Amino acid sequence: MDTAYSTNHSVEPINFLAYSIATPASSSADGTNPLAVRCDADCNGHGECLSSGRCKCAPGFMGEACEESVCPVVCSGNGVFSGGACVCRTGFKGKECDVHAHWCEIPDCSGHGRCGDEGVCQCEKGWTGEGCELRACSHPTCSDHGVCVNGQCYCADGWRGKECAEQVMEPTVATVPATVVAALVPMVEVLPSPSEKPRQISRELERQKLPKPSKMILQPPKCNDHGKYVVDTCRCDRGWEGKDCEKEVCPPCEHGLCRGGLCICEAGWVGNLCDHADCAIGCLDHGKCMKNGTCLCDKGWNGGNCHIEGCPLSCSGHGECRWGLLPGGDGDGWRCDCQPSFIGDDCAVPVETDCQDGLDNDNDGLIDCDDPECCSSTECSREAVCAAVPTPVDVLLRLPAVQNANFFQRVSFIIRNDSVQSYSDKSQFNESMISVIRGRVVWNGGANGDSKSTVALPGVRVSDAANPLYGFTLTRLDGEFDLLVNGGRTVNLQFLRSPFQRLKRSVYVPPNEIVVVEPIKMARERQRELSARPECSVANRVLPVPILRPEWAVSTDGIPSSSIAPTLLVDTRSIVQSLPLPGSSLRLVYDSSRVTASQSTLVLGLLPNNVDPDLRLVHVIVKISGRTFEKSLAPRENLTYVWSWDKLNVYRQSDHGMIPADVKIGYEYRGCGRPSEVSWISRRVFMEGARARRLEGGAWSVDIHHHLDVVNGVLEMGNGGRRFIANSVPMVELFAGSGKRRQLECQNCNGPVAEADLFRPSALAHGLDGCVFIGDHNHVRRVGPDGQITTVLSLSLPDTSYPYYLAVSPVDGFLVISLPLHKQIWRVVSHFPLDPTANHEVLAGDGTACPAAADSCGDGGPATDAQLFFPKGLSFDAQGNLYVTDGRRLRVIDIHGSIRSLGDTSFDRAPSCDRAVFPLARLQVNNFIHNYNMRVGR
Repeated sequence: MDTAYSTNHSVEPINFLAYSIATPASSSADGTNPLAVRCDADCNGHGECLSSGRCKCAPGFMGEACEESVCPVVCSGNGVFSGGACVCRTGFKGKECDVHAHWCEIPDCSGHGRCGDEGVCQCEKGWTGEGCELRACSHPTCSDHGVCVNGQCYCADGWRGKECAEQVMEPTVATVPATVVAALVPMVEVLPSPSEKPRQISRELERQKLPKPSKMILQPPKCNDHGKYVVDTCRCDRGWEGKDCEKEVCPPCEHGLCRGGLCICEAGWVGNLCDHADCAIGCLDHGKCMKNGTCLCDKGWNGGNCHIEGCPLSCSGHGECRWGLLPGGDGDGWRCDCQPSFIGDDCAVPVETDCQDGLDNDNDGLIDCDDPECCSSTECSREAVCAAVPTPVDVLLRLPAVQNANFFQRVSFIIRNDSVQSYSDKSQFNESMISVIRGRVVWNGGANGDSKSTVALPGVRVSDAANPLYGFTLTRLDGEFDLLVNGGRTVNLQFLRSPFQRLKRSVYVPPNEIVVVEPIKMARERQRELSARPECSVANRVLPVPILRPEWAVSTDGIPSSSIAPTLLVDTRSIVQSLPLPGSSLRLVYDSSRVTASQSTLVLGLLPNNVDPDLRLVHVIVKISGRTFEKSLAPRENLTYVWSWDKLNVYRQSDHGMIPADVKIGYEYRGCGRPSEVSWISRRVFMEGARARRLEGGAWSVDIHHHLDVVNGVLEMGNGGRRFIANSVPMVELFAGSGKRRQLECQNCNGPVAEADLFRPSALAHGLDGCVFIGDHNHVRRVGPDGQITTVLSLSLPDTSYPYYLAVSPVDGFLVISLPLHKQIWRVVSHFPLDPTANHEVLAGDGTACPAAADSCGDGGPATDAQLFFPKGLSFDAQGNLYVTDGRRLRVIDIHGSIRSLGDTSFDRAPSCDRAVFPLARLQVNNFIHNYNMRVGR
């Protein structure tokens, strides 16, 4: 074997010429060839290898190595042969057109990557090439000073280093010795003249001696800035080695980079060698951080950072803390295994053992059948206190399914005879405003004061206190209830059960929704909940700003007709593929989001990359279609949570169109574990429901066949596209006014709204019954659902010299108006007055002006005795509290008629507002987010 050497430091091309020289085969004494005769590729198994070294091919094969079939399929039948190569048809690639376009030519990408959707290998770090078969250099171009070959940079002259980024420095004093250079001139043939004979001339080696040695003064090497050059040697700094201090002395940093002999770890890794995954914040409080980043919890604690109590109060001394399956199917963890006579998460709730002995066996104050635990026994199941109604799902099973039903048709079963809600007058319900209130009633079950456990309370009568004709319902054995009401307002729920105290709750109910209320906790005696401690006030913290992204597209045209490969839609996380129908221009389209098992997802960005070290838990609560989903997460940098919904409501009915979802995100900090101390942020998003179209071919459809869901306003296109018509940009149309100005003193202004003349409309408010109030200069007018316009309040001309504002209470539907000149707020008494000039009563303000900003001006007392400065904007919250912009103050009038300024609040009340604000005018309270998230403007 010959070896070739190059004196250069770079890679240079080399050309080789190989010749085959026939030599006689040596034979042994018996005349046989000791070397076995071999043919190319052993004739590929399609022929016989002759003694001459040639292949004798079997029938049907040809070629020097029998590698070709007699009748080969040109380009695998997927292309044409042109110009010495295959030109593949659309959808195929490769030298023989034998690979689909969305396949990779090397399927496993040489084991160093994965095949992408476009048929291109996506190589792992450190590998490159079309098939990830080549090692990649640390610098792709070797710093433009070399060539990358199999993961190693070969540097050009004057450069060195792993990435050819270090310039070669010469020694300080360079001595150039005398050198003998020999030049070899080959023998040449000299052509003779016609009179001379041909002759050959040989030229001897010519030797030349260079001048004497000389000295060149160069700059001393810098030792790569990691050492000092002393007496022809680099003395390296600590952490560096090598002739020129070019090699860094580092420990094996598994997840980091070495700098100065120390490991600089990547995000999420710690330790001297960056080999210890970082655990969640707060792990060391109740656990131990393992090397793989998991938190090994102490006994009685669960969760990613061991901050979820699995055995509260040490099981109250009535149970044992054991490792096992957690309730709700949340995996394994620590939980209380209670004694037979106790229940609850902390085993603090005693159980009535005998339901007919006339004794209070569990000392909870309830005897026999009055105790909810006895309602499941045969002795008490027929008692009035244990009376219950059937579950909504059981009622639906008895009824035929209704296709393409609107919201009212899907939930009206609640008020059917022998159903969930009793004694209901069906004529009282408005189909366009109907809604369902759903919740659960609980009590403490006689547990001690430190316990947080609750148990279901069956047999509670639930009704709308302001509308007895709606009927009532009863809580079931699990404490749950469903009540049908008219939405678009605040509903005052009333809860009754002996011997518990009567309880009322105000709930804002949007129209055509299933609203889930927080658990209702009843008690025999009035209980006071613990308020938030000052150090846990939300005003003391800068809360993260969560980002919510529902995975749906507002509008999509579906998959292009020219598409061949499957397409992954990021918005909906679905796969769509289109196939042509032979002999036609039609295409079959598959969309995985059409299948029954597909889910709608919501991506929640909960935390940024910088997390408060005092944060201990992040709570996520999602309420949608009457269902509640809860999750507690350990805080981490860039924490993201993906929530999925199966597109079914609480009654196991498929929801279609865009469905609203209320999301609450709570941040719990160290030492602030009370329910009132968790900082909550609320958002409302819309999730995509199920497809209304029923396809006989499963998830397949013809691209030109579309379906219009009239009920939910969705156009479902055959090519997989969707148009959400109901959620598109609204169109403006004329509501009121003939285009003519009315007389200032209007005597006959009542009549059809389309024919009504207006003077100068400047204020609007929406009534609970669907009516609209219009502030038309000196008249406040009402447009009823029947399209008739009437005057409900007449103002004097001085009252119109300043703009006034209108608002409607979501509790009782009364209209209020702010009058800056009067320094008062009025309430309109009747919607059908006999005398519009006297149809009002004073709600706030005694008619005198507030003297100074430092004065209380009646705060803390009745609103009718308070002094107002310049009342303008008005807005009600869901509970019926009225917010007023009064000069530079923001004041609130509660449902009991008391007034206060939001700037004078303490920690246990609303967040403080800055006194030094500009004068406010318009005001709007967002009832879906938070009572104190208000929009103000001039």
